[in-house]
Amino acid sequence: MITSIKDARRELKPTLSSDTSNNAYLVQALRAAERRFVDRVGFDFVPAVRTLEMYDAYRDDRVLHNGGRLMLPGPLLAASAIANGVTALTSSDYRLVVLDPTRLTTPYAAAQLISTLWAADSLTTPNATLTGTWGYHADYANAWLTSGDTVRDNPLTSGATSLTVADADGVDAYGETPRFSPGQVIQIESEWLEVLAVNTTTNVLTVKRGINGSTAAAHVQGTAISIWEADPAAVRAITRWVALWLDRRGAFDKLSLQGMTALEFPSDLPDDVANSAAAFRALFSTPFMAV
Repeated sequence: MITSIKDARRELKPTLSSDTSNNAYLVQALRAAERRFVDRVGFDFVPAVRTLEMYDAYRDDRVLHNGGRLMLPGPLLAASAIANGVTALTSSDYRLVVLDPTRLTTPYAAAQLISTLWAADSLTTPNATLTGTWGYHADYANAWLTSGDTVRDNPLTSGATSLTVADADGVDAYGETPRFSPGQVIQIESEWLEVLAVNTTTNVLTVKRGINGSTAAAHVQGTAISIWEADPAAVRAITRWVALWLDRRGAFDKLSLQGMTALEFPSDLPDDVANSAAAFRALFSTPFMAV
C-alpha cells in the first residue's frame, strides 16, 4: 500500500486517532482511497518491477528527437535492462531523462539512445523493451528508510508469512512509534513485502511476500529491514480523504425543502485531494521535451 494505519492516524481527530477498533475500517478505506487516487493520477506511488514491450513506438509518436528519445508511458524509478529490438543495451548506450531535472532526481520520463536509434516498428519483435522499477517518487535513492530493526527469524524462509523483529513498536527513522504498521511496504534485501498485521507483544509481523514483481526469498537472521516512504503529497492526499470518510462515517446531510426532508449525498472528494491528483496527472499529460 501507499499509506499505512500510522499515516492515516496523523490526519484523524484526536478522538478518532486513539480508537484502535477502527483499524479494519481504516485499512479498507485506505485501499479504496488509494485505488481511486491512482486511477485519477494514472500511475502508482509504490515501486513495482515490470517489463515494457513496445512494438509501434514510432507509430504512436513515443519516439522523439529523430528516433533517439523514447517517451515512457509512466514514471520510471530505475532501469535494470533495456533492449533495442533484440539487442541488449549497456548503460553507455543510453541515458535516462528525469521528468523535471530542475527539481527532481527521479522519476525518469524518457530513455535517450546515445549512439544509435530505436529499432523500426514491428508486429512480431518489440522495437523497445525496458525492464525496471516503475512508480513515482521525487527522490528514489532516499525513498527506503531504515527501520532500525532486523530479521530475527533464523532464517526467514521464502514461504513464511510471519516475520519476527526485535521491537515492532520501537521508534522509526523519525523517532516516531510504532516503527511497523499495517499497510507498510518493507524491503528485505531485494524482496518487497506488505505488512498486514503487527503483534507488538510477540514482535511478529504478518506479511505478504514477494509483492509488486519482487521475488520471495530466504533471509538470514540479522538482515536489515527498510520501510518505503511514499511521496509525501500523495500520502497526505490519501490520508486526508480517508479522514473525511471516517469523520462522516454513517452520516449524510439532510436537505429540507417545503416541509419535505431528504438525504443529500455530498461529494466525498475534498477539493485539496482533487487538486493534488490533478497536479500529479498533469506531469505526464503533455509531451515531455526537457533535456
